[in-house]
Amino acid sequence: MRKHKKAWLIGLLSIFGVLLMGLVGASLYFYQYAFVPSKKSFLSGGESRIVKDGKAWLKTVHKETWTEKAAGADLKLVADYVPAAKPTNKTVVVAHGYMNTKEFMAPQIKMFHDAGFNVLAPDDRGHGQSQGNY
Repeated sequence: MRKHKKAWLIGLLSIFGVLLMGLVGASLYFYQYAFVPSKKSFLSGGESRIVKDGKAWLKTVHKETWTEKAAGADLKLVADYVPAAKPTNKTVVVAHGYMNTKEFMAPQIKMFHDAGFNVLAPDDRGHGQSQGNY
């Protein structure tokens, strides 16, 4: 009877171990798939004409590149500052989405700049020119 219980226990622990390894493996796969910046097969649409035109404009407009050290880490964070054509205290901060860069926000930067705002466009940590991981 004792050997029979021991065999059952070993069998159950083996099944549990295999399931646990499968769960860990699947978790790592989906983490890599969703959160590690890289080309994604399901995002194959390319850039729109609006984004391409905005990026071309952003290359020609007068802007300053600002850098800052991240709090609590030795990482360089980078932002573009596009001053308004006429001096103003009105400033807009635009934020890009996950796995994008400040250049992707060029149409919005242009829109606010044309409306008379100063615009600050940072690259989030781990994106674009900013250092770090996310």
